[in-house]
Amino acid sequence: MLLGVGVTASVGDARDLPFADASVDAVLLLGPLYHLRDPADRAAALRSAHRVLRLGGVLAAAGISRYVGVLGAGATGALDDALTGPLRTVIETGHYDGHLGFMPAHFHTAVELRGEVSSAGFSDVVVYGVEGPSWAALDVADGFESRCDAALRCARLVERDPLLINASAHLLAVGRR
Repeated sequence: MLLGVGVTASVGDARDLPFADASVDAVLLLGPLYHLRDPADRAAALRSAHRVLRLGGVLAAAGISRYVGVLGAGATGALDDALTGPLRTVIETGHYDGHLGFMPAHFHTAVELRGEVSSAGFSDVVVYGVEGPSWAALDVADGFESRCDAALRCARLVERDPLLINASAHLLAVGRR
């Protein structure tokens, strides 16, 4: 699909990208890593991305934080005894079974996501917390518009803070081949 001058995009299986070795400038994995629940499948997707990238090419790979459920349920008041066990499992293992409505998936920690990307051969890997720790409050607060700028400033302030990255709903790993 042609997107603009010199820019194309394609849909395929992330574990076996249909491109020649060292043929693309950037790979966006904005979903596959959390939908691929098996670590071997995630590793295959990352190796495939590494294979097709030119030297110096950029990978951007999204993950969902293991803490998304507990922060969301805590902010909305939905965190009760019935959710405590399933949420503890997600935090401890990353295995999300679909109990909050999203399909079963793998949820990452920032350290785990960085490790998977680095293990696939990427260098200069940085993981960002996308929404920052205020996202859950924005979802339930009155006056979203009046709070949005402060939440964005908060996200930018701590997007790489190793103590707060996991408080974002989504993580973004960026690395180079």
